[in-house]
Amino acid sequence: MPFNLSLTEQDVVVLEEGGGLKPNTIADKKRIFNNFDVYVEGNLGQSIETLMSCNENERKENEKKLGDLFSTYFYSLRIKDKDGNPQWPKKGYADRIKSNIKTAVLESYGIDLTDAGKFPNHSKKWKAYIAKLVDQGRSETEHHPEVDPNTMESIYELLINVKEALESRGQDCFDEKLSKVPLKHLNRLHYILQWGAQLLLILFEARRGGENLEFLKKEDMAIIEDPIKTFKFIRRIKTEADKNHTFGTDSRNYGCIPFMQFTDRFNLGEYFEFYLSLLPDEIVIYLFPKPRQINRRWNILDNTYCMYEAKMKGTVPISTD
Repeated sequence: MPFNLSLTEQDVVVLEEGGGLKPNTIADKKRIFNNFDVYVEGNLGQSIETLMSCNENERKENEKKLGDLFSTYFYSLRIKDKDGNPQWPKKGYADRIKSNIKTAVLESYGIDLTDAGKFPNHSKKWKAYIAKLVDQGRSETEHHPEVDPNTMESIYELLINVKEALESRGQDCFDEKLSKVPLKHLNRLHYILQWGAQLLLILFEARRGGENLEFLKKEDMAIIEDPIKTFKFIRRIKTEADKNHTFGTDSRNYGCIPFMQFTDRFNLGEYFEFYLSLLPDEIVIYLFPKPRQINRRWNILDNTYCMYEAKMKGTVPISTD
């Protein structure tokens, strides 16, 4: 028989947060709403809070004014390009701004600014705005071109050289292996090793760039061998919430990093397995913890010390150098 436990105060907070939003998401939503609030105050001389803090008759009139401004807000909205020049936003970005403002006003004041009954002109004005974005060529997202194959081969060559240098620490062949790594990278071998592991995870899981990498745990990954298909691979075995799956993903549908030769010397699974072997032996450890800083007490060439901070969340992005 099912039964109920008494909820704690923290349980109630989590429920009211709707599953909990990340601090960056909360800050972004607040910034978007504040921008709209500044626009309203600049046009009406009052903030949204002041407009809604009045008697019933005045509030109805103010709601109409707010709805009209919500429609015109987007047509006047611009963003800056790389050179600082104003340009129309992309449609996807405009949709996100609209959704955030609508949700914030609805939660705080009980007004749905997209309600066709209350604001019949909104839909017409929004369609005109979208048509303008299409005319300006801002309806589609321009993706970065794929990396040149020769560049990718160079990246893989650097990664395998770094791996072999770290593997050979304390051995007679160490100097020979280390000589294959460019001099400028000698104090950052553990950084490059981690960037390579991030790169493989992003590529073979088809992830949304670096999203959520800093929250993954070492225990989330498992080395799996399929005896029937004689296939060995590394895969994430725990669910993860992201922007497209706010309630978590199905771990059975994740991609995997296969133990496969990608070049003559570079085996994907062996590289990632070696990276995992260098992470601290803690009960809970981040998959990409912060790399240790080189100092007098620790030399990266000394294989008796851990190269990553045991309890510090990863903050180092993939290098573009």
